[in-house]
Amino acid sequence: MGVFDNAKDFVKDAGDKVADSAKDLKDKASDIFDDVKDRVSDTSDEVKANAEVLGAETKKNATEAKNDVKDAARKVDK
Repeated sequence: MGVFDNAKDFVKDAGDKVADSAKDLKDKASDIFDDVKDRVSDTSDEVKANAEVLGAETKKNATEAKNDVKDAARKVDK
């Protein structure tokens, strides 16, 4: 029975090592996924902020152009 018990223990230890390796691999994949997700989120936030700045600059330029036209019209009326 000693050989049988040794084989049983060997198989159990091998199974435990495979399970531990699978858990470690899953944890590493999860960490990588979280890192990528954070990077995508950060990039998305940066793009949104840049778009808001561009929108504000466009609105400012449009207002300045409108005011320039009004000033020019006032000068013509004088």
